[in-house]
Amino acid sequence: MQEEKYQQTAINFGHFLDQDDFVSFKSILDEKCIYEINDEILKGKDNIAGLYETNMKAGKAKFDKLEWGKSEIKEVESNVFDVHFSDNLLHKGIQHNYRCKQRITINANCLVEKIVHMELPGERESLNAYYL
Repeated sequence: MQEEKYQQTAINFGHFLDQDDFVSFKSILDEKCIYEINDEILKGKDNIAGLYETNMKAGKAKFDKLEWGKSEIKEVESNVFDVHFSDNLLHKGIQHNYRCKQRITINANCLVEKIVHMELPGERESLNAYYL
């Protein structure tokens, strides 16, 4: 059933990012995938996977400790899913948990064709205040 394949792609999306497995992550992105984050649009699976990897490395260099929580998947439509992420941070002896979600759209080939980063209310502000 196609819906089960869509769901597996969504599960893989979260799992590969939870594991910093950018090679596998890139394999489930469509060549023409787009990623909307803040006011920017990034195009192409190489660019998108590269940005995730760069952000991971920067985060691990910035904080004393950075661990990913286990992502959670929620179906919005048969081929659209919200992937909820949780980052467990330690900086200067203080712990913090940052949460966000990314809405992904999966095409008929079961590849992610669109990713939209969605901040949860108050999370970005709380993270910025924590890091100061």
